[in-house]
Amino acid sequence: MDSTKLTLGYWNCRGRGGVVRNLLNYCEVPYEHRVYKEREEWFNNDKHKLGFDFPNLPYIIDGDVKIAEANALMSYVTIKGNKKELLGKTDVDQVRVSEAISVINDLRASVRNTCFTKGDFKQEIEDMLTKGQAKTLLTNLEKLFEKRDWIVGYLTIADFWLFEQLEMILTIDNTKLEPYPSLIKFHKRFLEIPQVKAHRESDKFYKLWFWTGANPTWNNTEESQ
Repeated sequence: MDSTKLTLGYWNCRGRGGVVRNLLNYCEVPYEHRVYKEREEWFNNDKHKLGFDFPNLPYIIDGDVKIAEANALMSYVTIKGNKKELLGKTDVDQVRVSEAISVINDLRASVRNTCFTKGDFKQEIEDMLTKGQAKTLLTNLEKLFEKRDWIVGYLTIADFWLFEQLEMILTIDNTKLEPYPSLIKFHKRFLEIPQVKAHRESDKFYKLWFWTGANPTWNNTEESQ
């Protein structure tokens, strides 16, 4: 392990690790991967041996600092990369960032849970995105981006979370966001960030959304080969 770089531990997929990898590259924080492929590598070994207070994936080890949980990692990376403005430039903006992340995580939970359905995935994803909470959240986000380019008016970690969720929806079916042109523009705008483009062209970018050991109903396994 290179002691000059922090270590990011996660499964060999995108999942919650993808947004952290994106941020690490945007903040230009050097890091190395500890990639887990098999269940026993994490659950039977490192989970209980690395000394975390709350062991989970993804995690970061940076010298004596050991942190888990994706939300906490996002805060740590912005501080490590000297880009604390990504948390919000004012106290009120920091609250707005936190609010937006909560909303986006609600959307993520709806999409993720549908990807693990034991029912008719195509019908359930259609229903989930066109009715109820997910539709309301997407509609509210669309209205927000009709007025501004980024969630609070400038780039923050909330935008990193939103990009990841929109990309998952587009990977499932690239027509599902057609009713939300401002969200599509946001997605394209985020893709043009130089560090994001560079990361997607690197060997640290993972296309596979879910760890196969979790047995999701839907996964983009074919296009990830």
